[in-house]
Amino acid sequence: MTLEEKKLYNEELKERFLKQYTGNTQKYYRNILQKAFPIETALKKDIYAFNRSELNELFAEFGATSELSIISEVSIIRKYIDFFAGFVDTKTNWAATYSPKDLKRYVNKFAMRKKYITTFEQYYKNILELNNAQDGALIALIYEGARGKEEIEEIQNLKITDVFPNDNKVILTRNNGDTRELIVEDDTMELIKDAIAEKEYYKNNGQDCDVTINFLPLANSEYVFRPCGKTKTGKLKQQTLLRRIKNIANYWGNPYINVRNIWVSGMIKYAKELKKQYGKLTMPECWLICDKFGYDRRYWYNVTRWTRDYI
Repeated sequence: MTLEEKKLYNEELKERFLKQYTGNTQKYYRNILQKAFPIETALKKDIYAFNRSELNELFAEFGATSELSIISEVSIIRKYIDFFAGFVDTKTNWAATYSPKDLKRYVNKFAMRKKYITTFEQYYKNILELNNAQDGALIALIYEGARGKEEIEEIQNLKITDVFPNDNKVILTRNNGDTRELIVEDDTMELIKDAIAEKEYYKNNGQDCDVTINFLPLANSEYVFRPCGKTKTGKLKQQTLLRRIKNIANYWGNPYINVRNIWVSGMIKYAKELKKQYGKLTMPECWLICDKFGYDRRYWYNVTRWTRDYI
């Protein structure tokens, strides 16, 4: 998004609406309203005055990558228009007339195809292109279900002593001390073992041809995922792990690769296996997915929403 697009059209009204919210909620709502700025400017009217045809144009510009994201974004537009019903002549809130089925057509189909890689074979093929076992094990573990509530705490906290190769088992630990067991594929365990043994980390997957030394020594640490540098100690910082994933996405040429999408991709793969085994994907099967991926069973229905278009 350019600097120009980050502006708010009719800023005083928008800020009055945003003042109701705080923190990340306000930040998210602001981002959605900023997306409307170019179209509002071109039409010389605020969103609250848009007709259905103009809203169609706006929703198409959102470039949503899932049904859930477009539904969420449109709900914010609806709330914004409702808020000003008492201040301006909005007449009909056209944003409230869209059904989930109506909104499905605004999902970017190319993004959906690139967003999730739903077979381990395809992921493993991509992983084999990576020169760093640390990177391969990172992607494979997230795909198998390791994550945590605080971004990727279970990856960050994984110690060498938590890895049991003979049982294909790892013990995952959250920042609050909660632990759980995760059984992984043979290929994933091999990647983890290689990551533990790895001594050097290649920058940019070894593609930095303009530098004399394109690798750095990995720290000697009790953790599986380690920082670069002989003097470094302890576990890898979360932002460093996220940067590694972003670099992998760039190397693969897939901007939709991130922690959540890798994690959901693994869910889809597991959901396929369970549906093949049980012939259905109802609450008990979704509980199995929740348990494997460290997700609260109370929200099992989200699993069906994330996986239904792919199984």
